[in-house]
Amino acid sequence: MPIAHCILSPDLQPAENPPDLIGRWGKYAGKETSDMTVTFTRSEKQFGHPYAVIATLFLPSLWSASAMNALQTGLSEALAVCFSIEPAQILVMTSVIESGLVVEGGEVVMW
Repeated sequence: MPIAHCILSPDLQPAENPPDLIGRWGKYAGKETSDMTVTFTRSEKQFGHPYAVIATLFLPSLWSASAMNALQTGLSEALAVCFSIEPAQILVMTSVIESGLVVEGGEVVMW
């Protein structure tokens, strides 16, 4: 259930033929990609520090600290490659979700 919601800067231009983001994220993180999801929205305006991408990564609490670190840094690397930007232009913030706090298909998910 690694799920990333990414807000793109109004100035960020997507690549014409973007690489496979999910595939790269899985490769860089060393994780299976079947449950990975990434969504994008574009911000209308941005003030303050000029991040090109601000990502919120949601991870289930069953992941170890090292696995969470790999997923965070892997996402950052994949975004940098896919948007041809420097990692310094990307902010990834991670929220850890406890068992029972997810509903999928109308059912509470436990792990």
